[in-house]
Amino acid sequence: GALGIRRPRSVDTGCFPVSEGTLLRLCSDGLSGMVEDETLSRVIGESPLREQKDIDALGRRLMELVYAAGAKDNVSVILALFA
Repeated sequence: GALGIRRPRSVDTGCFPVSEGTLLRLCSDGLSGMVEDETLSRVIGESPLREQKDIDALGRRLMELVYAAGAKDNVSVILALFA
């Protein structure tokens, strides 16, 4: 659902297999709607993900991409690395 929305909304759900090294990115359309999938994949693929500071830096980089693109909506992103 969404706050402040009176009409029903659909929510994407699913089950996904994960293994060590899998990065899960949950984000609002403020990120996915502003930055192309190819760009997101490239930036994530180029990022080292060995330590918490690497994941934090990737989150900041994703936010920078949104702001550089003009950020027309609220932006939320959660990154989880499965170890």
